[in-house]
Amino acid sequence: MHASPLDNADSQVSCFMHCHNTSFFGLAGDDCQIVRRRLSDWSFPSDEQIELNVSQMKIIHKQIKDKQQNRDDNGDANGDGN
Repeated sequence: MHASPLDNADSQVSCFMHCHNTSFFGLAGDDCQIVRRRLSDWSFPSDEQIELNVSQMKIIHKQIKDKQQNRDDNGDANGDGN
């Protein structure tokens, strides 16, 4: 984390807020290992990259929620199967 924002970062939002926002998953410098990118190639994402990532994370969250709901409805996990 940075004590002050990076030069190309949105100064209205702290790194702390980005790092604790699932929509920012994969975009932080610390996520380079996860997304298989060299840290030396990392730069703060553009607004367009952030928006694309937000859209992708919403799709992933919906897929997970739908799977959990299907398991509950079918009695495979927490449902009663009726």
